[in-house]
Amino acid sequence: MQRPSWGILRALWLTGISILLLPQWSLPQDSVRFFCTIAPNISNGSHNGTGAPFYALGTVITYTCHDNFSLIGAHSISCGMDGDTKGVWKGKPPKCKVVKCKDPVVEHGLILSGFGHSYTYGNTIIFECKTGYFLMGNYLIKCGANSSWYPALPSCKEIDPGLCGAPLIPSGTVRPLRHQYKIGTSVVVTCNKQYSFPDETMEMNVACQGYNSWYPPVQACFFRTSPDIYYLSIRNARIIRGKKTSYEPGDTVTIRCSAGYTLAGPSEIRYIGGKQWSPKLPSCYLSFVFVLLIAGM
Repeated sequence: MQRPSWGILRALWLTGISILLLPQWSLPQDSVRFFCTIAPNISNGSHNGTGAPFYALGTVITYTCHDNFSLIGAHSISCGMDGDTKGVWKGKPPKCKVVKCKDPVVEHGLILSGFGHSYTYGNTIIFECKTGYFLMGNYLIKCGANSSWYPALPSCKEIDPGLCGAPLIPSGTVRPLRHQYKIGTSVVVTCNKQYSFPDETMEMNVACQGYNSWYPPVQACFFRTSPDIYYLSIRNARIIRGKKTSYEPGDTVTIRCSAGYTLAGPSEIRYIGGKQWSPKLPSCYLSFVFVLLIAGM
C-alpha cells in the first residue's frame, strides 16, 4: 500500500486528528517530528487514548486510576512541540497510589465537616474545640499523598483568662499568625481576594481581650458578587506612586500635596474596600505662610 503523502499528514495535523496507521503504512522520517508517539501508560490506571502509535499536536490525554487508588498529580498531558525539533508529551503522567490517612484524633476537639469512616488523598477536615478550649494550629487539614495529614493536627488548649487563640477566619488570613496571643495584642484580619466583610471592607484590626475573646468580634468573609472599585480624588493633592484610573482592595498609593499646601494625615494609604482606606484619607490645607501672604501680613 502506498505511504500517505505529506499533504495528507499536514492536513491531519492542522485539524487535530489522531493518526491510526495500518500495519503497511509508515510515516516519512521528516514528518514524524510533528506528532507525539504512543501515550505513556501508568501502573494501576489507564488513559483515554485510542492506542494509536502517533497523536497530532494539541491532543490531550486524560488519566484515571483503578478502584481504591488515588490519582496523584495532574489528570492530563498534552501533545506539544519541543522547540522546533519534535512532538513531545507536555507534563508528567500522574501516579496511582493507595492513600489512607489515620483517623484524626484531637483531644477536646470536634470535627465540624469532613467526618468519614476512612480518609484518602485530598480529603479535608475542619475542626473546632469543645466549650472551654481554644484551637492551636490549623483548623483545616488535608490527607496528603504520603498518607499523612498536613498541616499537622491542631490541639485544643484550655481557655486562659490572659490568652487568645488565633482568630478562625475561613477565606481569610491573620497577621501576625501565632498559636496564641497575650491579652492586649492586636492582629490584622484580612479577607482573601474577591471576599469581604459584611460592611464591604476586607480588613479589620482586632485585639485580644482574654478568655479567647477578640474585640471587635471577628466577622466572616463573604464572596463578593460584584467588583469593589473606588475612584480616588483628594483636593489640592496628587498621587506620586500607585496612580490608577480606579482602585481595588489591596491597592496602595502615595500622596503629595500641591505647592503651598501641607499634608494632614498619612502620605501612604491602602484601599481596604467598602470605600474605606487605611489609614484614613489625608487632606491638604493651605500652608500658614501662604495664609499670611494672602492676608497681606
